[in-house]
Parts: sequence; C-alpha cells; structure tokens
Amino acid sequence: MTNKNNSYLFPLIVMASMFFLLGFITTMNNSLIDYLKSAFNLNEVEKQLPNTFFYGAYILSIPVGYLLNRIGYKNGVLSGLALICAGFFLCIPGVAIGYYGFLSAVSVFAIGVVLLQVAANPYVNALGAPETAASRLTLTNALNSVATVIAPIFVSMLIVNDTSDPKAVQFPFGLIGAITVVILLVMFFLKLPEIKGDEN
Repeated sequence: MTNKNNSYLFPLIVMASMFFLLGFITTMNNSLIDYLKSAFNLNEVEKQLPNTFFYGAYILSIPVGYLLNRIGYKNGVLSGLALICAGFFLCIPGVAIGYYGFLSAVSVFAIGVVLLQVAANPYVNALGAPETAASRLTLTNALNSVATVIAPIFVSMLIVNDTSDPKAVQFPFGLIGAITVVILLVMFFLKLPEIKGDEN
C-alpha cells in the first residue's frame, strides 16, 4: 500500500498545482475588473462583462460532466489545460484588437477552468486510499485558497503597476499560458488511474 501511495505522490502534486492554478485564475479575473475599466474606458455595465463571460461558462458544468463520461477524465483534464493555454495566449492579440477581443479570449480559458473544476476533484479522490481522500481534498483546496491571496498581488505588481495600457496584460498572461503548457505536458505523460463516470 505504501508503494502505491508513493507512486501517487507526484501525480497528486501535479493535481495540487492545478488547484492552485484554478484559484489563481479565478481571483485574478476578479482583480482585473477595475483595471480594465480604466484601461478600456468602460462604463459600469461593460466592466462587469469579464465576470459574466468567466462565470457564465459554469452553466456548462452539467454537459461537461456528460462529456467527461464519454472522453474520460484524463482527456477532460488535458482538454481543460489546453483551453486555458489557448485562452491566455489568445489574450495577447485579443487586447490589441480591443475589449471584445479580450473577452473572447477570456471565454476560452473560462471553459477550460470549468473542465478542470469538474475533472480534477475525482482524481484527487482516486490518487490514494479512500479513507484519506478528505485530507487530500483539504490540502488541494488549501492551495486553491493560497492562490486567491497571491493573485491580487500578481495583478498589482505585474499588470496594473500604475499603468492603464491594456497591453500590460500581454506578458503576464503569456507567462501564465507558458506555465500551463508545462503542466499540460507533465499531465500528458503521467500514468493515472482510470476513473469511471459512476464512481463516487
């Protein structure tokens, strides 16, 4: 049993990094609202659109669940990471196009976040003994909470930084996209247990 748990240690670390990424992206999105209002000269209605586009993707949670049952949970995680990569890289030309180009890119990585939210929890349950699943979920969600503290600092230091140029998001977003690519590649080569859709 100990050897099996040890074999799950690295995959669990990768999963924990994804929970950190999810918390980071979600909080970063909220932290950017006032900055985007200034950068794009938005009115009060327009400045709420990033949240609308981001959280609106959560209505896909139920169909995403059915999709994961068909393509498998690992493919779901890989698809979610790929969409997050694509969304952040698309933000680079998106902000040059304008506000709605940026929103289009946000919607892409928002769908990726939904895929990860649905697929990641079952893997945390599966990566170890059932009796310790609650502890693993507590740990990964703690990292998610840590990310919510770090994300506003990241936004204030690397994006806002006393500038109102929307292109200021290009380098930080490209950096997040690159980090997500690394997680995607590691995840691709990981050997993970099969998860069936009807498993608890």
